[in-house]
Amino acid sequence: MGQTDFQDRIARLSEKHGVVPTAPASSENVVRAVEKRARGFQTSEDTLAGRLAYPLSFVVAFLMGVLSVFIGRFAFAHLGGAMQDGDAMTLYMIDLALAGAMAFAINVALKSGEKEKVAVSMAGVFACVSLMHNLIWMFPDAAALVYGDAWVESLMRRSLPNSFFFQGEYIPFG
Repeated sequence: MGQTDFQDRIARLSEKHGVVPTAPASSENVVRAVEKRARGFQTSEDTLAGRLAYPLSFVVAFLMGVLSVFIGRFAFAHLGGAMQDGDAMTLYMIDLALAGAMAFAINVALKSGEKEKVAVSMAGVFACVSLMHNLIWMFPDAAALVYGDAWVESLMRRSLPNSFFFQGEYIPFG
């Protein structure tokens, strides 16, 4: 008895407002969507920008991770000074923790809470922490302007050019 009363009330309200209630995944909705597309109705996924937005969001997430390493090292270089004390593994962990926290905070601030994008952002953090010293070796003067002479000299004493930095060890490429 309660179910039929409910259905009757829904039918009366639907007639009053001119709405036909259908289930979200019903076959009628699918047919309507196909008919709209056949008539030339475009959704955001139909445009080039709509199709490129999702893959480009992963590129942006990766670049946010890279940017967080640059900002974290900038803060560390100017607040903590040169990397005189501490071994390479300690500095590696500080870099990862600081940049990872910053990347996570950027993702939260931009409401980019999708797990995939957070993971890609953390991959950007890892890639930049592991490879950024190569940029310092290629452009030491520009890096000195940003991070300071003492920080750049300290990094160049500790690192090897054309290498991958992983867990406190420099692994040469060739």
